[in-house]
Amino acid sequence: MGTITEITKMLISGNIKFKEGQIVLMGEKVFLLPVSYFAEETRRAMKEGMDNIMDIYWSAWVAGYHIMKNFVRGYKLKKFEERYKVAMDVLQLAGMGFYETINFKRGEYTYFKTRNNPLAQSFFPSKKPICHFIRGANAGGGVWVHETIMNCLEEECESQNHKECVFLNATIDVLRKRVKSSYIKKQFADIDSLIERQKEFVKRMGDEKVIKI
Repeated sequence: MGTITEITKMLISGNIKFKEGQIVLMGEKVFLLPVSYFAEETRRAMKEGMDNIMDIYWSAWVAGYHIMKNFVRGYKLKKFEERYKVAMDVLQLAGMGFYETINFKRGEYTYFKTRNNPLAQSFFPSKKPICHFIRGANAGGGVWVHETIMNCLEEECESQNHKECVFLNATIDVLRKRVKSSYIKKQFADIDSLIERQKEFVKRMGDEKVIKI
């Protein structure tokens, strides 16, 4: 991955509308906000505790879910490979860094890294991973790529190593198989409750025929 494909550029450029003071992307109304906003919200959440961090993660998960759903439905992306490529390209076009796939398995996980992540760079040097917005967006979008509930864990962060972020976006079975439970708890607090909330959200959206829950 890494290089944004021309087809994705065309898909997006044909579906951004500016009218009457609003920006509409694939039918979803969006704001253009500076990285400093996300950095300030992240600092506040990290200072106030895990519940606030999970609020950030949840909001980004919902946003990623809606945006990727709009792409999948709007362009009838039935093949996994199509959904995967568009999702990775969209994340780059959103300014979240230069994405590079390490490996993946359909319906189970995506393991990838990013370089030049402006949010992480704004925190360097940090003692902890900080990409809670980005983890959430990765996971929410990943639901429509893999067609199952996904959550994203950050293994390495550019805010700490000044080099790259490494993410594992995966089902709960894969997370528990590959990651120590103590580390999962550090990033999610109560992941079982989170997944139940995500399942209820999928049902509320009427998407359970497509998204395995």
